Amino acid sequence: MLRSKRMWVVALAGVLAGGLLVQNVAFGRSPVRQYVHSLKGQFAIFSLNIRGRGTVTGANPIELDDHSPLEPLLGNDQDVLITHLDGRRTTSFRELENHVRRTTVRWINTRTGEVHRGTIYIPE
Repeated sequence: MLRSKRMWVVALAGVLAGGLLVQNVAFGRSPVRQYVHSLKGQFAIFSLNIRGRGTVTGANPIELDDHSPLEPLLGNDQDVLITHLDGRRTTSFRELENHVRRTTVRWINTRTGEVHRGTIYIPE
């Protein structure tokens, strides 16, 4: 069973980053997924070791609803790791839920390593 979990982690790293910048995943089990009501989507929180950036922890949008506040900003890009909302690290599902109204989003494209910033509006 442990071997299959490790293989899943390696496969996830390859899918998320196209095998270009991710060196390894900094966890030993499958990431927990959870639906975040304020952002209207399913997310996984985990850490990746991205070349040139070190180990980065953030939230990966697994699936966004059509009316998610993040959808206009991120689209359907699966190579995204949201690292900050309003300057606060996104290391927990609670942190993802803690934002309303105008919210600044910082994310990293895990394929290219590029850092992006944008603003969304989250209704109360």
